Amino acid sequence: MAASLTARTALGILSMASIVVIALLSHKHIEVKLLMILLGLAMLITNMLGSFTSVLVGLERFKAYGLISATYSFTYSALAIAALYLGFGLVGIGVSQLIVAAAITLLGIFFVSMKVMKPAGGLSIAGGIGLLKMSAPLGLAGILVILYYRIGFVLLSFIKGDIELGYYNSAFTIVNGLLLFAGTFSGTLLPRLSSLYAEDEENLGKLFRTAFKYLFILGIGFAFGAAVLAGPIFDLLFGPEYHPGASSLAILGWATVLMFINSLHNNTLVALNMKKKLLLINGVVAAANILLNIALIPRFGFRGAAGAVLGSELILSIWTYSILRVHNPGSNLIPLAIKTLAAALAMTFVVNLIHAHVVIRVALGIAVYALALVAVKGLDRSDLQIASRIIKRSATDFETAT
Repeated sequence: MAASLTARTALGILSMASIVVIALLSHKHIEVKLLMILLGLAMLITNMLGSFTSVLVGLERFKAYGLISATYSFTYSALAIAALYLGFGLVGIGVSQLIVAAAITLLGIFFVSMKVMKPAGGLSIAGGIGLLKMSAPLGLAGILVILYYRIGFVLLSFIKGDIELGYYNSAFTIVNGLLLFAGTFSGTLLPRLSSLYAEDEENLGKLFRTAFKYLFILGIGFAFGAAVLAGPIFDLLFGPEYHPGASSLAILGWATVLMFINSLHNNTLVALNMKKKLLLINGVVAAANILLNIALIPRFGFRGAAGAVLGSELILSIWTYSILRVHNPGSNLIPLAIKTLAAALAMTFVVNLIHAHVVIRVALGIAVYALALVAVKGLDRSDLQIASRIIKRSATDFETAT
């Protein structure tokens, strides 16, 4: 743990210093500079948290890992939305993330230290350097992912200004919580996938297809829901002044389907010891994202930034699926897509038909979607049993059941 903490702290400080320099040298409004610095501080803090939560993953304490990640996701999204609703703007988003990062990091450190494993010794420079060398491909891939997710915000701010950045940031605040969930879900499967790769490739494929199915169903449900209810959701959470950003949420909804899938694909490639190939893929996708942002933002603004994310995720999903298709062939994927789309269309029809408060329409949409999935046999009894076990017990039950 000491080596991991040293490596993560070093990378965090380097990233933080770069962000501060860029912020101070930019000619942006002070609010944007403060947002960049606050997000950089939050990233530095959560880097340290990763050294402790990785222990939970390594020891397959998935329930605790999932609880910490879910708490971070829900609390940050709630605080950020509240900050925007109360008129604190971009700085409110940055402060929200910093507060939550500090609180959850302290919670994670306390839990791991008291309940799981007490850290031995202090920082280990030699160990940290060795770990950085060993994990260089995976670390660089992670940096590219961060770059690819953040470059749209930077370019949008410089090209179109801070108002459009606010619209886009509002939409991404909603999406961000879902992405953290998908990343946590996929991350908990990594040790099991790695073990099955060495011992039982048939069950690896079974676990991969099951996880893919659930992430795809959740992603499609959100995408159709966002397409129909983005406007009312924005009005409820942020007020009418942020309403234009609803269109970017509708676009990001479709990108979310691919983000969910790609979080699983990326972790599976790591489990299959394809770290260098993953680095290449992420490098190409990051470059494509920059080019798409440069091409789309001048003409379409914040909608172009959302479109760049969608295009990049499409490239990533096609590329990674082409590598992993042996574990999830088209004969399995096509029926899943047909059943899921049928259920999503039924949900869309009902939600459009009902004129009620947006909260009621969201709840009704979820219920109709779930029932329609059961009706078309997109979800069967075994799926419902697995879902029940996940809710009542832990992610370990999910792995056992599949």
